[in-house]
Amino acid sequence: MSGGHLTALQIDRLWAKRLSDDELTAVASHIAECEYCDNRSCEELRRKHTLPSRFTEDQLAFCLRNCHVEFESLMSLAEGTLDSEVQWLFGLHLKTCECCAEDLKECERCLEEDRNFLTDPSRDDDWSN
Repeated sequence: MSGGHLTALQIDRLWAKRLSDDELTAVASHIAECEYCDNRSCEELRRKHTLPSRFTEDQLAFCLRNCHVEFESLMSLAEGTLDSEVQWLFGLHLKTCECCAEDLKECERCLEEDRNFLTDPSRDDDWSN
């Protein structure tokens, strides 16, 4: 970071998905705290990369800020029903928000329990009696 802000190279590498996990965590944490870099990184993303038009500046910025992901989105993440770009954007938020990361783990655990319940052969015996 140059002068307390992200460099153009760091922003380019962020959106090109070329940062290591440690670098990505540091950059996402910085963006969550620095409005200047938050705005600049969203502008660069729009300028250099084609994203689905459904992404607004607010949605892009949300993924990097200290907001919380709504339940429906966490369930979609856990189910794997979101496209890869959306998953990656939410992943940026999850790197800096322990609360949402824990909530996602809980959603995944619930889904796994439901799968186990539905595929448990001993359940068939309960219905036949």
